[in-house]
Amino acid sequence: LARDVELPLMWNELLRLQCGRDASTRAGAIYLDRFEAVCDEEEVAANRMGIPHEEPLHTEDELGFDFEGITKGMSTTFRLICSDGYRPVAPVMLECLLATDRNGVSLPFDTNPLSFDKDGTLTTNVFTAPSLPEDSAFALRVFDAAGERSSVLWLVTASKSDLYPRVPCDIIRNITDSPQTSAAFSFSTAIDAPSCLLAYRKSGEPVSAEKIVAAEASGAREAVETVRLHGVPVTLDRERWAHTVRVDGLEPGTEYVYRLGNEGRWTKETKFRTFSDKRPHFDAVILADAHNGRNKQFFERYRRVIRDGVRRTQEQLLLIELGDMVNTATDLIDYLGTLSASRKYFTAYPFAPTPGNHERDVTRWFKNYVSHWNLPDCGIAKYRNLFYSFDLYDYHFSSLCADGVPLEADALEWIENDLKGTDKKWKVVMMHCSPYGGKGGQDFNRLHIAPILDRYDVDLCLSAHEHIYVRASMRGGKRVPIGQGVTYLTMGTSGPKAYENAKHEWQDFVYGDKYSERFIGGVQDITTAVAHFSPERIVIDVQMISGRVVDYIVLEK
Repeated sequence: LARDVELPLMWNELLRLQCGRDASTRAGAIYLDRFEAVCDEEEVAANRMGIPHEEPLHTEDELGFDFEGITKGMSTTFRLICSDGYRPVAPVMLECLLATDRNGVSLPFDTNPLSFDKDGTLTTNVFTAPSLPEDSAFALRVFDAAGERSSVLWLVTASKSDLYPRVPCDIIRNITDSPQTSAAFSFSTAIDAPSCLLAYRKSGEPVSAEKIVAAEASGAREAVETVRLHGVPVTLDRERWAHTVRVDGLEPGTEYVYRLGNEGRWTKETKFRTFSDKRPHFDAVILADAHNGRNKQFFERYRRVIRDGVRRTQEQLLLIELGDMVNTATDLIDYLGTLSASRKYFTAYPFAPTPGNHERDVTRWFKNYVSHWNLPDCGIAKYRNLFYSFDLYDYHFSSLCADGVPLEADALEWIENDLKGTDKKWKVVMMHCSPYGGKGGQDFNRLHIAPILDRYDVDLCLSAHEHIYVRASMRGGKRVPIGQGVTYLTMGTSGPKAYENAKHEWQDFVYGDKYSERFIGGVQDITTAVAHFSPERIVIDVQMISGRVVDYIVLEK
C-alpha cells in the first residue's frame, strides 16, 4: 500500500473467482505478489456484498483422488477420496485431458480412460513409462457413472532425484509418549533405497552389542520447481522414501549411540539421552515462524537461534516448533536445507512440531508435512502427526493443528477428550494461531478452542503466526491477572518476516511493534525463547538474538 492505513482494514469490494468444473483451481488462499488475503468467514457472512445467502463460500469435491508414484520406470497408484456420505457409482474412471512437456508443448500421448477397482484404487505405469520425456505433465480427472467429476490434478513424471542420498537424511528425533524409555526417529532416503535399519547401543558398549530395528517406509514426494502450464501453476516433484522407526524398553537417563542405514550406506554415529525418571525438571527451546524458504542464510540463522537457546538450557531438553518452519509446504529444498543445517540438534533432542498455515498446501493439505515426522498417535488416522499429546513428569502437552482454518467437529472433540483425560498438574497447549494474538486474532480459535482450554484449566498456550511477541492472560473471554487463567504467548519470529501489531483489548504486553524493537542498525533482530519446567513453576525467558530481554514470565502453583 502506498500510504499508512489504520488496522483492521476491510476493502469495500469482494473479489470473486468463478471456476468451471474442469478448472484445476481449488479453494484456498489468494496471493497477490507479497500480499496474502486472510478471510474471516463470519465477517464475510455479515457483509455479503450481494452474494446470495444460499451460495456457500467454497465447496469440496464429492469425488476426488490422489496418487503416489511418479518416478519413471515405476508404477503409479491412484486412490479415490470421497467426501463424507458420497458413494461413487461404478464404473469410476480416470481420464487424461491433456499431456504436455514442462514448457507446455503438447505430447503425442493418447490413452483410453482407466478403471478403478471396487476398492477405489488403480495402478498403472502408463504415465511413468521410461520412454516419456523428463517432466512430462498430465492433466488428470476422475468421473463416475453418475456424472460426478473431480477437480483436475496434474501428474508430472520425474527421474530419480540426486537431491535425496541413499544414506538417510532429514533425520529427526521425535518426541514420544514416554521420553524416559523410548525414542522415535524419522528420516528420508532416495527412491532406490527403500530398506533401512536403526542400530543402537548404550554409550560405551562395543559395536557387537548393537540392537537392530527395521524402519517402516512409505512413499512421499516434494517439489523442486513450479512452472505454469496453460496458465496453471504446476509443481515438478521428486520422490523419496519417508522412514519411521521407534524403539521401546530403553533405560531412563541413559545415553545411547545410534546410526541409520543399510548395506554399507550408514550414517555417522549420533548420541542421544533418554529423560531421567528421578529428576522432574526439563527445558525447551521455543521456535516460531522461521519461513526459511531456499535461503542458505536463513538456514544458518535458524541453526543459530536453536544454538542460542540450547546454550541457555540444561541437558534434559525439548525442541518446540510452533509452525511455519518452512515457507512453502511442498518445497524439497526448504525442508532439506532447514533440517540439514540444524541436524546436530534435531538428531539429538526430542522435537515437538506443530503445523502452521505455510505447512498446508492448497491441493495436498498437510501430506508433505506429516511425512517428515513420527509423533505420538492421536488415534485418528487423518490427523496423524497433526494432533498429538504426550506426558512428561507433571506436565501434559497437547499439540493442535490450528493454523487459521476452522476445525472439524472430530478435531474439537479430540481436543476436549485429550484435555479431559489427563490428571497432570500442568497443561500446556501448542497451536500455530493463537486465539489472542497480535495480527488480527483468530475468531474460530477464540470462539471454539479457547473455551475448551478454560474448561480444563490449561496453564499455558504457545503460538506463532503473528511474527510479533504478544502476551495475554484470559479466562472466559476476559482479561485476568497472570496465573489466574490461560497465559497465551505469541512467540515472535525465528525468521525474516516481522509485522506490526494490530491492537486488541486482550493484549497485556507487546514487543516488536516498533521499528527499533525489530531492527538494530538496519539488521533484523529475531526472537529466541526458552522455557524451564519444574514441578512448582514454569519460567519463560524471551530474548532477542542480540541479547535484548523481551519478557520473563513465572507461572507457579
